[in-house]
Amino acid sequence: MENLTGKWGGTYMYTLSPAEQLEDIHPDDVEKLMGYTYIRSLHECIADNGNFITIAFGDDYQFRVKRSIFIPVNIVPQFKPFEKVKFMNTKGVLEFGEIRGVHWHNNNRIFYYDVMVNEIMKGRRYYEEDLELL
Repeated sequence: MENLTGKWGGTYMYTLSPAEQLEDIHPDDVEKLMGYTYIRSLHECIADNGNFITIAFGDDYQFRVKRSIFIPVNIVPQFKPFEKVKFMNTKGVLEFGEIRGVHWHNNNRIFYYDVMVNEIMKGRRYYEEDLELL
């Protein structure tokens, strides 16, 4: 069995019924997922404990799920959750924001990101070439 520690991937928990979700989440972590904002984002596996793995979105959001629902992308994103970035918006104006979502585009085989600026989520996808770390 391959160790998943350090791999990024998705869980697709948002497509599961509540009963399936409870079955695939460690019982001690179910409450953590109530109202969890980043469920559709990719997460990093930070510990592989056999049947359950610990996945994280940044330093503050960690929980355990069954390894069977984790689908790794086998590549590491350039930008991580909550990193500060700068970019040109669609009007050519320099903006500063924070990474709030990491996603994988299956067809193009590339990462794209959700960016928040002044507590407002930008409405477009940002690709690695669009962003620069602060």
